[in-house]
Amino acid sequence: MLNMFRTMLVVVVATVSLASQERTFKEEIKVSSGQTLDLRLETGGSVRIVGSEETSVSVVALFMGADAGDILVKATPTPDGVEISSAYASPRGNRSSSAEFDIRVPRRFNVRMQTKTGSVSVDDVEGTITGRTMAGELLLSSLRGSVSFSTMAGGIRLTNSEVEGTVSTMRGNVLIDDVAGDVKGSSMSGIVEYRNLRRAVGAAKEIRISTMSGAINLADAMAGANVSTMRGDVEIRSAKPFAKASTMAGDIQLDAVDGWIEARTMAGDITATMVGDPDSGDRHVKLSAWGDVVLSLPESLDMRVAVTLAYTRNSPKNYSIQSDFPVQLRQTSEWREVDESMRRYIYGSGTVGNGTHLVEIETVNGNVTIRRRPTITP
Repeated sequence: MLNMFRTMLVVVVATVSLASQERTFKEEIKVSSGQTLDLRLETGGSVRIVGSEETSVSVVALFMGADAGDILVKATPTPDGVEISSAYASPRGNRSSSAEFDIRVPRRFNVRMQTKTGSVSVDDVEGTITGRTMAGELLLSSLRGSVSFSTMAGGIRLTNSEVEGTVSTMRGNVLIDDVAGDVKGSSMSGIVEYRNLRRAVGAAKEIRISTMSGAINLADAMAGANVSTMRGDVEIRSAKPFAKASTMAGDIQLDAVDGWIEARTMAGDITATMVGDPDSGDRHVKLSAWGDVVLSLPESLDMRVAVTLAYTRNSPKNYSIQSDFPVQLRQTSEWREVDESMRRYIYGSGTVGNGTHLVEIETVNGNVTIRRRPTITP
């Protein structure tokens, strides 16, 4: 019995010792400004890269867990800079370990990265930043140059930077905040949000956003916005000289568009407001929805109004067209088969001023409201 107890005690002690393994790796390599850090992490792990005034690449790596002793890590000089790699020494399947990499590079340096899992942070670096991770959050800040980074599963935050390029995720939200440059953010299933974009006058480009599934939230687009999502709401708070938005399922809200407007949703409502000088540039409107439509227009806009409101046989049938501008209404009494459903129609038409701009609205099973707002010009 005593021998059995001793055996159990040895097993327990050995297990605790194995589970609490911890290793540290440190290396520093002299480099020149403008070279490249090539990071290849088969073990995965969280990564933090920071630019500094040093003329070297330094890495401090911490490995923890039962398999920490099975990790091989190398930092090797290359003709282009430094390569840092990590891998497991033996080909076993399941692993019990974690890794943290803290890396400092010269402030002007390129970064090329490929890792399996773990969060990635890159801060205060000027150069070409490219990378891919299978799963992990991306935190990119104070960058200058170009960026092309993707994660299969994780959110992305790109902030306080002057860059061009792309950031994308298959599953997670994307935030691009306080960025100067042409950067495209995309997500297969998450919110894509732009805030405080800083683009040089004369060099601005329209903002294009496309996501398979997820909401789009855009603060401003002073060179135009062309956005689409397969499933999710769309909100653009300010745009000029146009806003174009579409979603297969979701609401669209365009708060202040100084120019022409086009919006389409297959299942949702549309709310849109035109601002600015109604005599300046193209001011056409084309809205299509399966739901309510509310459109606010400058009171002195010269336009031709054409509204088509359809309702199906199994709907409440109490829909209406309400307009602050003169609009003549006409309603059909017979049912018409369209897209495998029986429909009746209410039509609205009218001309304001010389009728320069065409305002078209089509909706199914929704109300249409056209509001007059005071014309305010600078």
